[in-house]
Amino acid sequence: MYPMMVDISKRNVVVVGGGKIATRKLQELIRCGAKPTIIAPAVSPEILEWAESGKALLVRRAYKSGDLDDATFIFICTDDPATNKAVMSEIGPHQFLNDTTDRTNSDFINLAT
Repeated sequence: MYPMMVDISKRNVVVVGGGKIATRKLQELIRCGAKPTIIAPAVSPEILEWAESGKALLVRRAYKSGDLDDATFIFICTDDPATNKAVMSEIGPHQFLNDTTDRTNSDFINLAT
């Protein structure tokens, strides 16, 4: 892996999942200037608050094909293997995946947040 810093505010970020891990990732993404899209049928109170305040876009449903079309950085933050597999199957050559459930699937990692 090659260490680098990224201006995340200039990229489309999608987080699939709405639980504890997603909340932790989103907190730092938002702090760094991202306005992420969150795809999850259920979300934490913090995620709901960020969506209501305009800091994030919430798509309150299960992941579906095509949700990653405009994304540069994708974070898998679910405990559903079928969803995780579906997300991984749609990653394109110009997209970067962070699979919080299995680091070996990731194109990049970030420090613990």
